[in-house]
Amino acid sequence: MAKPHSPVRTAGLLIAVLGIAGALGTRPGRAAELPPAPADQPAASAPPARACALLPESGHYAALANAIRIGLESAAGQPNPPPRLAIRSYDTQGQPQAAAAAYRQALRDGCAVIIGPLLRQEAATVIRSRQDTDPPLLTLTPIAAPVQKGLYQFGLPPEQEMEQIAEDAWTAGYRHPALIFPQNEMGTRLRDAFVQAWRRQGGQVAAATPLPARNEDPDGLIRRALGLDETQPSDADGDAAAPASQPAADFVLLLVSDVRARALMPVLRSYALDLPVFSSSRVYSTQPDPLRDSVLDALSFVDMPWLLSPGEEWTLLRQELAQKLPARNEITWRLAALGLDSYQIALRIWQGQTQSAYAGATGLISFADNGILQRRLIWAAYEQGQVRLRNGPPPKLHD
Repeated sequence: MAKPHSPVRTAGLLIAVLGIAGALGTRPGRAAELPPAPADQPAASAPPARACALLPESGHYAALANAIRIGLESAAGQPNPPPRLAIRSYDTQGQPQAAAAAYRQALRDGCAVIIGPLLRQEAATVIRSRQDTDPPLLTLTPIAAPVQKGLYQFGLPPEQEMEQIAEDAWTAGYRHPALIFPQNEMGTRLRDAFVQAWRRQGGQVAAATPLPARNEDPDGLIRRALGLDETQPSDADGDAAAPASQPAADFVLLLVSDVRARALMPVLRSYALDLPVFSSSRVYSTQPDPLRDSVLDALSFVDMPWLLSPGEEWTLLRQELAQKLPARNEITWRLAALGLDSYQIALRIWQGQTQSAYAGATGLISFADNGILQRRLIWAAYEQGQVRLRNGPPPKLHD
């Protein structure tokens, strides 16, 4: 898979804001073409209802919008029985006012359901202007907003990953996590989400250790995280640090990228060979390299089925999207999956089928009472440098 180009690498900032090539297929502003009607369906049947996508198709985020739109159109073009939705896209230009104008145009065009916007400020502007009588709106970035009739929010927010890891680790018997997180905005966001979810379970965090952008002393950092350093500061709950040379943690949550995980795991194993280590989807690069990744053995993490599951249900779609996104990278490949699921969710909203969960490309998706879609990811672990699916985190061995 191609490595990210510089514009898309910059767009990685969007993933932090969310929660995350030239256009191919249907051009913006035109409905996606659907397969011919089956032979037993009347030729004069009514055209499909329209789902309108509000995406920043020009400007800084164009590559991300392109990936989502291609996912939407690919899902709409699958040979599934009716009813279906035709996709029509509107350019928000990455600007709140342009997003509001695109939303008004979508209303005038009679859209049955509206998907987007993608950016937080765009979504906030559209939500503020929305009326309860408007068609359903499925934003692609969850934000804090009053509950509205017909308002749904979907995306890839990292907070949901933290909540799942906390719940699954607690269920597996763990009680004392030690966090290692980047000393930046995203790292703080991940730490806070996990600590809050862990406290809701009734637990306390043994330690939360920030990782500087340039860590000159991985040995010292690991010692502090495990409670082996007499100078270790108070943990995330404000309690006294563990006694020197006495690890307080029963697992480590390593909230770093794959590159930094490869640097830290050997040091971590030198101090705590058997201590379970968990991580988020940030640790999976989507570019398998068994020799390089062998240092990550026994590290467990969560990620979307689109990337991890070899199931046949995704084979044809993967092949189709690989052709439509020849310059894809990790970010755009994930956002294409977001587009696939956004279509299926929009279809279920339009049909009024919001009671049951949906096994999607980005996870097991369910509707919540507040309108925010919940995603449950699948677990995997590194074994001999290769990723293997797991049913969950390894259960804690009793002391």
